[in-house]
Formats: sequence, structure tokens, C-alpha cells
Amino acid sequence: MSAADRNGKVSTDEGCTTRERSFDQLTKGLASANVTRRGALRLLATTLLGGALASVPGVGRIAGESGEAQAATCANGGQSCTAQKCCRGFTCLVDQTSGTEKFCCPTTQVCGQTCCPTGGVCVDRQCICNNGTTRCIDPNNLFDIGACRNLQNDNDNCGACFNACKIMAGEACCSGVCKNLLEDEKNCGACGNSCAADATCIAGVCCPNTRVCGNTCLVTACDPLQCQRCDPDQGRCVSTCTAQETCIAGVCCPEARVCGNTCLATACDATQCQVCSPASGTCVSACGPGQGCCNGVCTDLNTVTNCGACGTTCAAGQSCVNGVCQAVCAVGQTLCNGQCVNLTTDANNCGSCGTTCARGQGCCNGLCTTLNTTTDCGSCGTVCKPGEICCTRGSSTSCKLPAGAACKGNGNCCSNKCTTAGVCA
Repeated sequence: MSAADRNGKVSTDEGCTTRERSFDQLTKGLASANVTRRGALRLLATTLLGGALASVPGVGRIAGESGEAQAATCANGGQSCTAQKCCRGFTCLVDQTSGTEKFCCPTTQVCGQTCCPTGGVCVDRQCICNNGTTRCIDPNNLFDIGACRNLQNDNDNCGACFNACKIMAGEACCSGVCKNLLEDEKNCGACGNSCAADATCIAGVCCPNTRVCGNTCLVTACDPLQCQRCDPDQGRCVSTCTAQETCIAGVCCPEARVCGNTCLATACDATQCQVCSPASGTCVSACGPGQGCCNGVCTDLNTVTNCGACGTTCAAGQSCVNGVCQAVCAVGQTLCNGQCVNLTTDANNCGSCGTTCARGQGCCNGLCTTLNTTTDCGSCGTVCKPGEICCTRGSSTSCKLPAGAACKGNGNCCSNKCTTAGVCA
């Protein structure tokens, strides 16, 4: 090595010599068919790259104390060191395939004359991929030393080297097979996470089938009692009722038939003066006591034009009393069974309508009174004279003289017989 090399400089002539030597090796190898395709491409890449960098002013190979190159033209891992030195941290090894080509191997991965792949271990000067891993070498990279990969769970090498799972599409390597964690029931959200028989994998979550709506896992299932159904296109619960209906106990009820929490079989009939009672959930009459529904209007049925029923008209001279047409009675009289009577004297309506006095009684001041006393003899208020008795003969009761009383004629005696002596027999 020249002094210029030791001082960290390289001449243009030497750069040319290096390029010429590389081209010479390439030509000879191709002519003798002793160089592999990998070796040929390494020589060509090294020659062109080294020549380009060497032509840049101030760029050259700077040798360190270990003899490894430190400048920009040194070779890194997997690059050819046939025509140039390796950068620091790398060791130049002979390519076992060509037997002549050399390449740079990370010093920590050197195993005898072999370069172990990333993740490999050196055992008895042999590179081994342990723990069930496999060495994967990129066939498109001539200088790739490979790496030990677990084909069971490596997303970039799943089941086979460089068989990459579609990570952005939700795939992951599960037991050597790319599985979609977003929808695989056996690997939902993570490898080996199996959903129950009554669940479906939705967006990486095991969703109970009752809550599955299209591609959405609902927070709560659609409730039939709320007239809800799943709309798979929207991924949400929607109502089965129209804008003119209300859901009552899972049934879409037309608004006209809604009464509280009840869906009526038929709507309340306004022509019958019916209204909804929300508390009972039934139709009730809107009319109050003493009213009737006449042509859809609550009407007083105690009038002469609507007496007891719609359209019932009382005759002239009558009035409507408690829904019945009755004659108009004079002062002091009361209408009983369609007749005007005096309740103070009428034995058939004594004191009140329908109160009938017994045989031998009369109605005296509204009280049934026996008419055979000296104060009420034969009629109310008839008082007998002193010495007289109240005498009943046949159907007639009147004040008469008792037997033995002085008399002037037969008619004065209760016995209706006055003796010649002028004494009642």
C-alpha cells in the first residue's frame, strides 16, 4: 500500500487501476465461464460504483488501524469486497457460491468462513437458525446474507419466505397462514382468539350475533318491542314504523288508534262523542251526567227539545223533569206519575208520590191518619161535639149521639134510632 493510502488519500490512477482490474476479472470470468451470475453482477456493481465515487474530488478510501476502509467508497454488509475494502464493523469473506467473489459480513455475524444470517447463531463454526426459524434469503438481492425468520408468526414471511401478509388489510401471520384478524372467527383481533359459536368477528371484535348488523357490531341489539330492525346497509337499528305510526308493545299503531300505551282495535268515534282515556287505554264518552251525544255534540237531555233522548220534544204545557216530559202543576201541587196532586191531602200520594194510606185512613197534612176519632171523624179535622162519638155505619163515618143520649130524631143517634122517650136506643 502506498503512503498516499496510509495518509487516507487515493490517486485517480489507482482508482483507474482498480476499475481496470475489476473489468479484467469480469471479462476473464465470463470468457472462462468460471464466474456465477451473482459474482458477475457484484463485480459490475462494484466497478461502476467505485469508479463513480473515485471520480469525485476529495473522496477516496481511508484505511484505519484495523485495515478496514472508512471512506465513502468502503463496502457495507452484503456488498462486494473483491475490489474494495469493507467499512468498519464488517469483515470480508469469500462467497461460498462462486468461490472467488468476496463480500462484506457484519463482524458479529462471522462464523468461520461463513456469514450467519440475522438472528442466526454460530455453533461449531456452523450457522444455525434455531427455535424453529428458517433462513430466508432475498432472491432478488445478490448480496443478501438472509435472516432467520419464524414462518409461523412472521408477517413478512408467513408459511414461506417472503410470503407477506397484507397488514393494511388487517392480515396477520397465524400458524403459518395469513389470516384476516378483522373477520376471522378463529383469529379475531389476535391469532388464536376464537369467537364463540353464537358470535361473529366484526372489525376484530367477537360480536354476539344478536348485535351483528351488516358489518357493524351494535352496542345494544335491535329491540323488536321498540319496533326496531337492523339495516345492514347503514349498520344501525331503524324503526319499522312510518312517520304516521307509533310503536306500542312491538306493534306499529296508526296515530288515530293510539290511546296511552294501548293500540285500540278501532279509533275513538268523534261522532259518538268518544275520547281517549290514556289512563285506562280505552275510549270513553266526553259527555257529563245528564248529557247525551246528539250529532257528535254533548247535549243536555233535560230540555223540552231533548228530553231524556236526543230529539224527544215535550208537548205544549209540559216540562222536562229528569229526562221525562211532565205536565206543569199549579202552586201547591206535585206531579206524580203524570198527574198533579196535593201531597198534603191525596191518600194515594200522602206526603210523597206513591205513598198510599190504608183503608179507613185519610191524608191529613201529608200524614196518613185514621178517620174514626173525635178529632178526625170521617175526614181530616172533623171534630165531634161534646157528648158525641165518632160512629161508623156501613161505609159512612160521622159524629153521632151514643146510646142513652137524649135525641130528637133517629138521625142523631149512632144506632140511627131515637125512642119515643127521646133517648137513643
